[in-house]
Amino acid sequence: MVNFNNESTITTAPQDIVKIMILERRKYVCDAMEHYFKQEGNGISPSLSLVRSRMIALFYEIQASLKRDKDKNEYEEIKKQIFESKDIEELQTSLGELNKWFDDKRLTRIDTIKNYDSTNVETENREKGV
Repeated sequence: MVNFNNESTITTAPQDIVKIMILERRKYVCDAMEHYFKQEGNGISPSLSLVRSRMIALFYEIQASLKRDKDKNEYEEIKKQIFESKDIEELQTSLGELNKWFDDKRLTRIDTIKNYDSTNVETENREKGV
């Protein structure tokens, strides 16, 4: 419980909490895929149900944002791939598309270094005749 009378109370923005929840769901999907491939590697016939159920949960978590950002056909294709998947390849494709979307939204982007032009602009302009 947050004590708002205490001056040292620190709060977290709701957006940050939602981002963490989305990344946590994504981690659950990755864990389920790891489990699937581990069983497959051990010669056990793995079930797709855990991977699919976690993908569906992740989809529901980001559904509104995904619907807003993607065009209708692309959104429906991703939804269909997740809900009607019969093999792991379809779920891997869907996760790949979602990972690209997460990167575009800067949820999973790790290369955030800005590249600054440290050359002498005046000299470059003179050489280019500008």
